[in-house]
Amino acid sequence: MKSISGLSQKEMASEIFGISEKNLSNKIRRGTVDINILIKWAGNKSVDLNWLLTGEGETYLKDKALNKDDTNAEKPLHSIIIERFKQKDLARDINYEMLKLEELKPEALIEVNDFIRFKVQSLTGQYERRKGERRQRDEDYNGENRRGGEDRRKASGED
Repeated sequence: MKSISGLSQKEMASEIFGISEKNLSNKIRRGTVDINILIKWAGNKSVDLNWLLTGEGETYLKDKALNKDDTNAEKPLHSIIIERFKQKDLARDINYEMLKLEELKPEALIEVNDFIRFKVQSLTGQYERRKGERRQRDEDYNGENRRGGEDRRKASGED
C-alpha cells in the first residue's frame, strides 16, 4: 500500500484508516485490519484485491477500454494525471481530499469543480470583467471622444 499511495505508515494510518500509527501497526500484526477500508481504498486506486491481500498477481486492475500496448495501461487514471504535476505531493493530497469530499457531500465537489473552472478561466483571461470598458492607453488617446461631466451624469442616471 505504501508504494502505491506514496504515504508513510503514519500518513496511511491517519488518512486512510483514521487511526494512530501504533494502532495500525497492532492491527497489522494481529491481522485485524478493517477489510472494508481496504476494499474501498483498493477500488479508489484500481488496485487488485488479490494482490493487496496476498501479494500475488497484477498490482492494478486492467482496464479493458485502454489499449494493451499503452505503458500506463496498468495504472489508474488519477495516478497518471498526478504524475504530470510538478507538485506531485500536493496533487496527490488534493486528489485524496476530493475523494473524501465526494463521500461526505457530493454537491460540494461540484462547487469545487466550478470554482476551479472559474479560476482557470480568470487566469487565462476568459472571465475578464468590464473588458469593453477598459481605459485607452495614452498613446491611443486623441481626445476626440471624451464625454463631459453632464454626459457622464446623464449616462449614470444622476441627472
